[in-house]
Amino acid sequence: MSKAIFVMDMPECCGDCKLGDLDPSGLYCIPADNYFDGNDSSEERAAWCPLRELPEKKNYEKLSDTNPVKSWGNGWNTCLDAIERKRRT
Repeated sequence: MSKAIFVMDMPECCGDCKLGDLDPSGLYCIPADNYFDGNDSSEERAAWCPLRELPEKKNYEKLSDTNPVKSWGNGWNTCLDAIERKRRT
């Protein structure tokens, strides 16, 4: 099966998450198929939250142009740029 990603701004807490649904039983996390009650929180977001931040860009400016690690780092950053660019369109 092919894979997909969904890119959005990381919410600071479960209450701000666009993927949550407030129903009579509480705040329901659709991707995790779980209810958030505040007891299992890590700085206002549930410890079991399925959202992950994008990794940071790599800084390979100090390496020579012939170094294969620099090429890998440039590819890493290009991939992150493409994800960010798609998010804005």
